[in-house]
Parts: sequence; structure tokens; C-alpha cells
Amino acid sequence: MVTGQIVAIVVLVAIVVLVVVGLAVFRRRSSAQRRLEATQHRREAEIRAASAERLDAEAAQRASRARGDEAQARELAAMAEQDREVAAARRAQADHLDPDNGNRGRAEDRSPEHAAPVADAAQADRPSDRPADRSGSGPTGGPAVVGEPVEPQRTVIERPGGC
Repeated sequence: MVTGQIVAIVVLVAIVVLVVVGLAVFRRRSSAQRRLEATQHRREAEIRAASAERLDAEAAQRASRARGDEAQARELAAMAEQDREVAAARRAQADHLDPDNGNRGRAEDRSPEHAAPVADAAQADRPSDRPADRSGSGPTGGPAVVGEPVEPQRTVIERPGGC
């Protein structure tokens, strides 16, 4: 063999040894890096799992609260319906006791034949329109108000839950 060939073979062997050593070192670093990344991924998975558990607990709590709110809403609707029934019963009882003044309580129940006459306040207060002798039975000599004021009957309704 010629000296040039021996040098080439030695250089070639040295390059192969360097590549093998380089791969071994890289592989050690690479496995350490993989262990580090695996540890980070595990930590992140634990954090996400804890977050998922918290979100599940919050969702369950909100669902429970929503069921409670729905039950309370149903209870309030039942109370409102009961109040409407009591109001209708009281209205019927009042109409039975005093049929002449039956529909004076609520504005939507008033009909033109049951409405009280309304005088124009501006005309009644002018001195030229007042009678001169003031012989009327009202406080200013005008017509007296017919009927006595009726106080509304108040009813206390016991509701479940003390509301």
C-alpha cells in the first residue's frame, strides 16, 4: 500500500469514529432531553386534569343551582296563580256583597255605565260658574259627593317557606 492510501484509510476510520462518538453523545443528550420533556408533559397533564376536575365541580354546582332556581321559579309561579285565584274569589265575593259597585276597583274592569261622572276641574273652580247662593250641600256650595269611600279589604296569605 502506498502511503497516501494508508493516510486516507486512517482519516476515514477517524471520521467514522468521530461520527459514532458524536451519535452516542447526541443520543445521551437526546434521552435526557426526552426525559425532561416527558416530565414537563406529565406536569402539564396533571394541571389540566385538576382544571378539568374543578370545571366539572363548577358545572355540577351550577346545574344544582339552576335546578334550585327552577324549583323556586315554579314555586313563585304557583304562588302567583294562588294570588290570582284569591283575587278572583275576593272580587266575586265583593260583587256578591255589593253588586251595584261591582266593577269600580280595577281600571280594566270599569265600563262606561259603572264609571263615576268626571267634572271638569277647571270649569268648577271658576267663580263665574259657581252658584251665587251657595245653597248646595257640598263644602263649596256645589254638588255633594255621592257614596262613602270604601276601604279595601286586606288579606294576609300564609305562604310556604315564610315568604
